[in-house]
Amino acid sequence: MTETVRVSHDSGFPPFAEIKDGKSEGLAVDILRAAAARASVDMIFVPIPFEQRQLTLEDGRADAYFPSLSRPNVSNCSILAAC
Repeated sequence: MTETVRVSHDSGFPPFAEIKDGKSEGLAVDILRAAAARASVDMIFVPIPFEQRQLTLEDGRADAYFPSLSRPNVSNCSILAAC
């Protein structure tokens, strides 16, 4: 059975992660999608406003958040880990 993981990402962070034509796209999305395919993991991307990254982990909309990049006045989290 294939494992399914819901991963939230910043919906407006080009070129790493963004929404185009209703789909998650970007460099980080492509890398994560390729890694998931290699590991036989079904990846569901959940685009969100950056400010909701922690909330999506707390309320169950996502199992993980990426990309983990520094932004002013915001604490960092590890890639694919709950903060």
